Amino acid sequence: MERMAKQRVKKSDGTDADIAVASTANVLTHSVKIPYSSAFCLSIRAKSSTGTPDLDIYIQQTHVEQAPSDEGDTGDETNGWVATEGSSKLIDITDENWHHLTISPVVLPYVRFLLDGQGANPADCTVEAYVTQLEQWD
Repeated sequence: MERMAKQRVKKSDGTDADIAVASTANVLTHSVKIPYSSAFCLSIRAKSSTGTPDLDIYIQQTHVEQAPSDEGDTGDETNGWVATEGSSKLIDITDENWHHLTISPVVLPYVRFLLDGQGANPADCTVEAYVTQLEQWD
């Protein structure tokens, strides 16, 4: 049996709030566990009250379960994080609309997203994001 499951993409510290991406900052999200899923959608929206968001969004994935101390702006080959083979860029966002992206990662059990602020990105930019998964259930 299959079911759709939606979960919010959290801040790197695990809190359930919009993610600040000030100016040209590079911000990693908290990891999202996806082991029972066969199809994925990233729903994402950038917001700013002082200008137009300008972000590049990338996907990263790992096979290593992350301890809370491994989350945040850390993480590299020592805890399994690598960019998806080939181009890991999912989208350029230059508006405040919702974007729904079908993503096809190599099926590793954890993903996270790199939110890369570009030159014109406002200092008050925040991102709201959700992962929707088609999951297999008995």
